[in-house]
Amino acid sequence: SDNHSKIVSKIINGYKNKLEGKLLSKDEYVLSGHELVELESIHDWELFRYLVYRYKYNLYPILKKFDDYPPCVQIEPVSICNFRCVFCFQADKTFTDKKSGYMGYMDLDLFKEVIDLFVEVFIMSYLLFGNILFYATSFSFNSCSNKT
Repeated sequence: SDNHSKIVSKIINGYKNKLEGKLLSKDEYVLSGHELVELESIHDWELFRYLVYRYKYNLYPILKKFDDYPPCVQIEPVSICNFRCVFCFQADKTFTDKKSGYMGYMDLDLFKEVIDLFVEVFIMSYLLFGNILFYATSFSFNSCSNKT
């Protein structure tokens, strides 16, 4: 889109200013730290999208800009765990009590609906808290989208 091209232009201008020893304006951006490491594993065909994602993820909150989609969505398809590790929030019985309604499995149809709703999001990650054995069916969720 035109907006994405403007974002990449702001990144390019940020690098030009950095190379010339100038300060970046508030809406210019350069990759740093872990982003440079991640960049090494990004395919050429993903580069444009990755740059736009990092810009939005880092600068939109500062610039107080909103987009149609969040830059990153985390989904927890399974929140049940039979461990009660003292350092984990799941050790809190008020949270994990069956009556609280916080713990369970996400219905596969709901999962597909969420995936399809956020198909434009660059990063979609899964929260994998708790007992890994409960995730046996969750890993097959990766191929659930009707739009990809």
